[in-house]
Amino acid sequence: MSYNDDKDFNKELLESLKESVDKLKDEVQSIKESLRNSKRKMV
Repeated sequence: MSYNDDKDFNKELLESLKESVDKLKDEVQSIKESLRNSKRKMV
């Protein structure tokens, strides 16, 4: 593997990590929403 291949690989890795993090944020956001909603129902 040459240096450039390595750089590209790292770049791709970073990109996919960012995507995963974004998905996680979305999930967490929706979990918070549904928790808020269920709290309202309980009261």
